[in-house]
Amino acid sequence: MGRLFSRKKDLKLSEAVASQMLSNIFDACDYEASQVPMDVLVSYTQYRRERHYLRWIVLVLLLLFLTIPVLFVTPEVEISEMNASTGRPILQVEATSWMPIDKVTAVTGDYSLPVYEMSEGVYQIIPDRNGVVTVKVVLKNQQYTQKDYLVENVDVDPPVLVGSQRSGDLLELFFEEEGGRIDYAGIYAIDIAGKKVYPVAYEEENGRVVFEYPDDSMNIFLSDEYGNMLQLVLTIY
Repeated sequence: MGRLFSRKKDLKLSEAVASQMLSNIFDACDYEASQVPMDVLVSYTQYRRERHYLRWIVLVLLLLFLTIPVLFVTPEVEISEMNASTGRPILQVEATSWMPIDKVTAVTGDYSLPVYEMSEGVYQIIPDRNGVVTVKVVLKNQQYTQKDYLVENVDVDPPVLVGSQRSGDLLELFFEEEGGRIDYAGIYAIDIAGKKVYPVAYEEENGRVVFEYPDDSMNIFLSDEYGNMLQLVLTIY
C-alpha cells in the first residue's frame, strides 16, 4: 500500500511509453492521432517552463533595479543661524527627504551638543562655545549627509577688569567686553552695610566706570548685554 501512494517527485515516463499512451487516448476518444512527435511536445513543454522561470527572473531583477536607488538616498540639509538674546546663537537645521530620518547628531570638537526636534524635519542646536559644529543627519537606510557650520557669536563670558586707579576721592575702574557690550546702566555695588551704591559716572567709549572712593570694602556687579555677570570684590585696607 505504501508504494501505491508514493509521492516521489522524480518518477518520469519515457517518451516511448508517453507516446503510446497518447495514441491510446486518441483512439479511445475516436480522435485522429496527433501528428506532432512526442519529443517535440516534450521540448515545447520544457520551453514554456523555462520561459515562465525567465519571466520571474526578469521581474526579480527589475524589482532589484528599482530598489537599489532607494538604498543610496541621502537627505538635503540646510543650516541657518538665529540670533538669541542669551549670547548663544541658535542653529536651525532643516532636513528634507522622503526617506524617514533616523537620527540627527551635532558635535563641536570632541564635545556632543544636544539636538532639539522642533517639528518634522526641523531641529535646533544651541552651541555653548565658538568653533566648527558638525551636524550629521542619518536616514533609516543609514545613508547620511554631514555639514559643518562655523559658530563665532557665542558669548558666555562676563566683562573683564583690566585696570583701576584712585583719583582723589574717586575710584576709577576700566573694563573690557569682547563678545558684546557692557550694560553700564545696570552697574551697581553693595557696601559692607548692604546698601546699594551706584557709580557717579561712566564712559562707554573706553570702558571707564567711576565710583566715589569707599571707606570700606564693597562688592561691584556689572554684566554684559547677555546677562553674563561679573562680581568684583573691592577690599579696602
